[in-house]
Amino acid sequence: MKIYFLIYDKVEELDLVGPWELIGLLAEKGLCEKPKLISLNSMTPSGEHGMRFSADYHFTDPVQPDVLFVPGGSGARIAMEDLDVINYLKKTAENCHSVLSICTGMYLMQKAGLFKH
Repeated sequence: MKIYFLIYDKVEELDLVGPWELIGLLAEKGLCEKPKLISLNSMTPSGEHGMRFSADYHFTDPVQPDVLFVPGGSGARIAMEDLDVINYLKKTAENCHSVLSICTGMYLMQKAGLFKH
């Protein structure tokens, strides 16, 4: 199972790193592949408090996760305004087992119309 995380400038580090730890443990047990990062902007985004990350993929790359985590952070509000990002989320969600939000990552999901009423 491929479990990927979205990443972008001004991502909330705790929203990303906390769940990453859990998925990393699952990967060590052979229950899924090692988690990967999909960037919505630069390939080396900075978190809300300055932590730097190195993305594995850009959202324009042809990769399809089975599970996608959408962490929060003030950068999510900026990403919400990017129509290419919103279309990416819609398209990716169609073929994902699950798309999960952490904190304000839900706003990206909401903008992409991923919540059912």
